[in-house]
Amino acid sequence: MSVVKRHKKHEEHEEHASEAWLVAFADMMTLLMVTFLMMFAISSLDLQKFKTFQEAFEQGLGKNTHQLAAEGAPEQGTPHDVPIGTTQGVPVATPSPAPLTTGPKKLQPEELDKLKQQIEQAVAKAGLQSAVQVERDPRGLILNVTSGILFDAGMAQLTPVGSGLLGGLGPALTGIGNDLVVEGHTDSRPISTSAFPSNWELSTARATAVLRFLIDKDHVASGRMAASGFADTRPRDPGRTDAAYAKNRRVDIVVYAPAVTPAPAASTPSPPAATASPAAAHPSAATAEMATPQPSASAHS
Repeated sequence: MSVVKRHKKHEEHEEHASEAWLVAFADMMTLLMVTFLMMFAISSLDLQKFKTFQEAFEQGLGKNTHQLAAEGAPEQGTPHDVPIGTTQGVPVATPSPAPLTTGPKKLQPEELDKLKQQIEQAVAKAGLQSAVQVERDPRGLILNVTSGILFDAGMAQLTPVGSGLLGGLGPALTGIGNDLVVEGHTDSRPISTSAFPSNWELSTARATAVLRFLIDKDHVASGRMAASGFADTRPRDPGRTDAAYAKNRRVDIVVYAPAVTPAPAASTPSPPAATASPAAAHPSAATAEMATPQPSASAHS
């Protein structure tokens, strides 16, 4: 009798144990249902709330662009359910005409004359007539700046006064579309240092320093600029006095007339100028064709 009772209890225990998986299954189904409900709720984007957040975020950044549409969110009035393969309710993007990008205007010869007068007035107002001369020749407009105000002797780093002078000329050069060439010149006294074996390297380095300033600080378009070094091959004064040397140590900024192609103009045979053009590369990477260095131990240029 006891054996029969014991057998019945064993069967009831196995029956209850076999139904325990239902609890875990019910919990799992409940979690899955809650998960899908949350995913559905997240996928339903409230455009009004999103735009409110977007505007608040942009105002916090100091922006005024409130027309940015939410990426992936449908526009108001657009059906959410569109059959695959149809364009019903989908706004068709119409290509807008490309904006016309017009650069600064190229000044004609008569306009270069007016620019010359304006620069001369500004130079006179600053009391720099002895350091800056403005000239006109067949090439265009030439701003002649003595090297003494731009650089220290034997150096190619702009002085604070030189940087201020170029900063004042910058607006006049930025607002025009003419080609510009910066020409470096030295006096006839040779130089031989580790940095500048000859006047060719020195004149080119000075021209490039002015060019870099106009590009980096004054934001003159680099595509219409070039730098050339002529050493002592184009003196303004052939004399051997200190006054003549001072005139010959200079940097010329040539504003070319529209009908003139920028090119070194040599009236007599001379060694090739060292030229660096940022139209093909950045000024720091410009190559230069140098003449044979002249051995010397002085540095007066």
